[in-house]
Amino acid sequence: TLGEAIKSRNPSFADVEKVHDLLSAMSADLWERVSGYTFFFPVGPWVTDPIERQAGDLMRTSVIRIVIAGGPTLISFGVAPKEVDYWAEQVEAELMGGKVRQYIKFYQSWAVKKAVRTGDAEEHARLDAQHIAFTLMLRGLFPEQVRSMVEASLQTSGDNLHPAILDIGTGSGAWAIEMTRQYPNADVVGLDLVPVNAGSQRPSNCRFEICDANEGLDRYPSASFNVVHIRLTLQGVKDYHELFEQIHRMLRPGEVLLVLEVAFALFDANKELIRAENPDDPGFTWYHRLASILNEATKARNHSFVDIERVQELLSEMGGDLWESVSGFTFFMPVGPWPTDPIERQAGELIRDIVIRGAVSVRPALISSGMTPEEADHCAQEVQAELKGGKVLQCLKIFMSTPSFKPTMPQPAPSQISEVRDEPNPQLNHTVLRELHGGKVNALTDAYLLTGDAEEHARLDAQHTAVCLMLGGLFPEQVRSMVEALLQTSSDNPNPAILDVGTGSGAWAIEMARQFPNADVVGLDLVPVNAGSQRPSNCRFEICDANEGLDRYPSGSFNVVHIRLMLQGVKDYHKLFDQIHRMLRPGGVLLVLEAAFAVFDVNRELIRAETPYDPGFTWYHRLTAMFNKATKARNPSFADVERVDKLLLEVENESWENVSVFSFFMPVGPWAPDPVERQTGDLMRSSVLQATVSIRPALISFGISPQEANDCAEEVAVELKEGKVQQYLK
Repeated sequence: TLGEAIKSRNPSFADVEKVHDLLSAMSADLWERVSGYTFFFPVGPWVTDPIERQAGDLMRTSVIRIVIAGGPTLISFGVAPKEVDYWAEQVEAELMGGKVRQYIKFYQSWAVKKAVRTGDAEEHARLDAQHIAFTLMLRGLFPEQVRSMVEASLQTSGDNLHPAILDIGTGSGAWAIEMTRQYPNADVVGLDLVPVNAGSQRPSNCRFEICDANEGLDRYPSASFNVVHIRLTLQGVKDYHELFEQIHRMLRPGEVLLVLEVAFALFDANKELIRAENPDDPGFTWYHRLASILNEATKARNHSFVDIERVQELLSEMGGDLWESVSGFTFFMPVGPWPTDPIERQAGELIRDIVIRGAVSVRPALISSGMTPEEADHCAQEVQAELKGGKVLQCLKIFMSTPSFKPTMPQPAPSQISEVRDEPNPQLNHTVLRELHGGKVNALTDAYLLTGDAEEHARLDAQHTAVCLMLGGLFPEQVRSMVEALLQTSSDNPNPAILDVGTGSGAWAIEMARQFPNADVVGLDLVPVNAGSQRPSNCRFEICDANEGLDRYPSGSFNVVHIRLMLQGVKDYHKLFDQIHRMLRPGGVLLVLEAAFAVFDVNRELIRAETPYDPGFTWYHRLTAMFNKATKARNPSFADVERVDKLLLEVENESWENVSVFSFFMPVGPWAPDPVERQTGDLMRSSVLQATVSIRPALISFGISPQEANDCAEEVAVELKEGKVQQYLK
């Protein structure tokens, strides 16, 4: 009855015994191999084998509980509550009596994913060649028709100190990288679903982020970009109207969107649409057959794709209130080196080679559309033979749309997120910073209100050095052997990976990447990193709010996750730790280092004095107490910052193999006799002095007057520079 109840709520459950068949039906194109077997599990300790007997005893207990847990499902299915209770009593009596011997049948399946897939280095090499072909046909990175408009948009001026470009569906990153070189004063962001395999060195004013344009564009504030570029991406977009509205929101008034798309249709040498469906029909081509199947497969997967040729109309339908103008044009891209024009011939040769290689990339889509693997392979082979033979003259039709934002649209009000216009560091991108009470804070969340500029990152570098001195390295001695073992490559661990949540200046992530060159290191933060040193190739940084954006990382992605001094910005600690547990690989480790905003005296006793007249009062204690209250008011979860180990212990048996904790005291000032502590204290004093500036926006947002915040900061500076008061942080 419970099985029928589940099927009524979820019809897919009818296939639960066919998982192996379903995986096999997905074909060898997706899975390296699919295997499985069944086994019978005793319900009760009645079997003679000792392991089966112990398992049966445990399963009996589990089944008795399942009957209780399944009660709501049965009642929702229509079973009377009294009948459910009666069944539960009877099942328990039956199983505890042990007279009935029963089994449950289990199905174990496993599928090994193919190592080579689209989105890999080979696919990015194909996209690089495609980029060159389009650049040849357009005579540049964008059409001649909009050249003056784009160049004007990207010139720096008093009203446009930080021009910015967004490349949606950046692919190999080739267009984004070339734009950064052509416009070195512009910040360029490239988005894609997979990391970029950039074949050339990435300029400092270019960054790449993993993002699904269907869901993740809210991370960018309004009026963030001068130019937004889309090329051959719309096949993956679920709602064109929603995408264009988001782009309109992100564009600055008067600026431009560039869209280049292609319909999956083939044209002959006379630029007439090929319609022949069968090999015996006049004018038939195998590439047309392949493109038609891919077209239908894409429309079946994404109904919006039926509008791919109507992009210009869709933009025009958004109305004259939004766009100053919407223009566009089409051109034909030869598939093969058959045109007489030398540039078209070179472009055609590139496209031919791309299509030959691309026949492999589209294979999963063809099979998902209903073709057998053999049919997909045959079609691909015929296309390759046709294009290599060079006897069939074919073209693709390319659609270019270029709407420009109406220049009379109002600028965002000062209270809204807008670009930071006086940021001296071009790497600290204005699109993710906002002005708040004289400071520059992140634009993604109000949960964390410390500044995010270059000065703050210099402070975090000093803090990083101080913490490493106290720990004796990048992580505590107590876990050194565990961390080092997790980050060793082996046949079972070919790609060790590290996630640094709240990476700050990126110092920890960069040093981990150097210490473990075989590990991939990802650093997340609310603002771009101002890395003081060259970033290793195995380290990348992404902009992400850990409260919202961790779903982007698949389960079992990382061996080590690191958190340091960032929980003040986390709204729900349980949710964060659940996400980290999901992302960690079995046996992986979470490292959390936090400090409560409280100050301790030379005897390591908590300072409680509230006024300058109380014995033991310090201005640094006053400042931290103010910030503590401001943080808790903004984020009540911070009340648990000293209970992190207890929160983890509460779920230890279900989630964690073990949870360990220790505390240490960090001197604030170079007064300790121990040379390491003295050096640490000197660094921490410098860090705290800068922190009086970093926390100012948070204090004023809490209701503390600017004058009071300034006065307290000045008193702290005098106190720490004089060095008469000896204080610790725990």
